[in-house]
Amino acid sequence: MEQHRIGRVCANPPGNDRGQDRAGEWVEVIVGPSGDLGGHELQHQVFPSGRWEALHRFPEGFKLVPGTPVVVHAGHGRSGPDPRGVYHVFTGANWRLNNDGDIVRLLDPRASELHRRELRGDECEGTPSGRGPGSLPAVTPPRPFGS
Repeated sequence: MEQHRIGRVCANPPGNDRGQDRAGEWVEVIVGPSGDLGGHELQHQVFPSGRWEALHRFPEGFKLVPGTPVVVHAGHGRSGPDPRGVYHVFTGANWRLNNDGDIVRLLDPRASELHRRELRGDECEGTPSGRGPGSLPAVTPPRPFGS
């Protein structure tokens, strides 16, 4: 059974994010033993309606070394690994996590919930986890997003 899980979350980065590119808001997913995130979807619960909104669906074939942190950002940037071994995904979307508290969850390709995190509000848990300089997380390089 896959044990992918949600790690750190930044729902309210420093500064005023109104009207700005939202790349400072992010959710970290820690890759489980299978290494395969293809078809998994990250969602959050929209306030006050309570409906679930997709933040990102990982494309088929998205595989990384187990334990790799994958940081899914709102907004724009360059997707790929950084020198610390963290893989960044910039969705190009303008989603926004609720600064007063939110729930984020990770679904498997069959839409079963694997993990969820409840945010207390006004939360930004520092920087994404890293595995140390020089680690190369990609086993199968994912296709460029949006292509």
